[in-house]
Amino acid sequence: MTSLNLFLLAIFFQSTLAGNQPSLPIIKATVFTGAEQDTAFGDDGDWFGGCDIYEALFEPECKFLSRASSHLPEAGGNSYEPEKANDFDLTSAWVEGVSGHGAGEYIEYEFVLNRETIDQNLFFDELHIFNGYRKTRALWNANNRVKTLKMFVNGKPTCKIVLQDTQTCQVARISPIPIPIKGRLVLRFEILSVIRGNKYNDTAITELVPYGPWSH
Repeated sequence: MTSLNLFLLAIFFQSTLAGNQPSLPIIKATVFTGAEQDTAFGDDGDWFGGCDIYEALFEPECKFLSRASSHLPEAGGNSYEPEKANDFDLTSAWVEGVSGHGAGEYIEYEFVLNRETIDQNLFFDELHIFNGYRKTRALWNANNRVKTLKMFVNGKPTCKIVLQDTQTCQVARISPIPIPIKGRLVLRFEILSVIRGNKYNDTAITELVPYGPWSH
C-alpha cells in the first residue's frame, strides 16, 4: 500500500471516529422571573441563592475549594480570584487573566465530602448565574460576558450551557448530579465563547453557584 493510500485511510478512520462521538446536550439558561426572584433575593436586595444546600455541605468534616485556570491580578483594591464567583456578593467577580478573550479558561469547584451526619440524598440540578462583572452597569458593559460554557463532572464533559446577555440572575437547569456521602465531586466550567465588552477584553462571571433542593 502506498504512502498516499495510508494517508487517505488514516483520514477516513479519523473522520469516522469523530462522527461517532456523541454531541453534548445544550442547555439554555433562563432569567429568573416572578416568584423565582423572591427565592433569590432578600428584602434588602442581597442575593442568597444556593445557601440551603451549602449549609448541608459546609460542615466541619466537609471542604469546598475554588480554583481557576487564571485570574486577573489585584488592582485598585479589587481582586478577581475564583472565590469571587461563589461569595454571594454582586459587587465582586472572577475574571480570567490570560491574553485574548478567555476561551479555554475555566473555573472549578471541588467538594471534599464526609456527610455521615446527613441522611438525605443531595444533588445539584441547577446553576444560578450572574453573568459578567455586575458591580456597575458601566463595568458590565466594559468587560466580556460568557456566551457558552462547557460543564465537566469529575473530568467528564456533560453539557454546554448557553447564557443570556443580562445582568439579571439566570438559571441553567441541568441533569441531577448526585452529591456523594464520602469522596470528591469536581465541577468545572470552561469558557467556550464570549460576548465582547466595549472596553476590556477580559471575561467575568459575578456568581456561578450550583444549587439543589434540600429540606431542613
